Amino acid sequence: MRNVTRGEALVFLENARESARAVTAALAREDWHVASQEAILGTISANDALLGLKHGIVSESLNHRDAIGLLRERVTSEEGKKHSALFTRMLNKKKLVMYEGRSIGGTEARLIAADAKTFLAWVEEETKGL
Repeated sequence: MRNVTRGEALVFLENARESARAVTAALAREDWHVASQEAILGTISANDALLGLKHGIVSESLNHRDAIGLLRERVTSEEGKKHSALFTRMLNKKKLVMYEGRSIGGTEARLIAADAKTFLAWVEEETKGL
């Protein structure tokens, strides 16, 4: 893990918002892979924003599973547990979306996008006013 400033954490939050806008546009174009990929990347940025704004830290590991561990360690509320499970589900989709040689369909892309939207909304609520 590494320390981050509020300014850095706000950049992560803006990156997550930008990814959310890209997801919406990609879904409208029926670019399922792009929508899924951006949803996953946006969720990773949203997690970094949450940890950065609330705790001044982010995971520095190349293994995103370490980011899940950090989230679980620092956000222990029931909502935190629920959303860390959602984050885990998103990261489980990362391998499928980014590294496996199969197409992502519309139904799957919309589910991934919905999870990303839910996670970002939670992060926005948790960090309101910070």
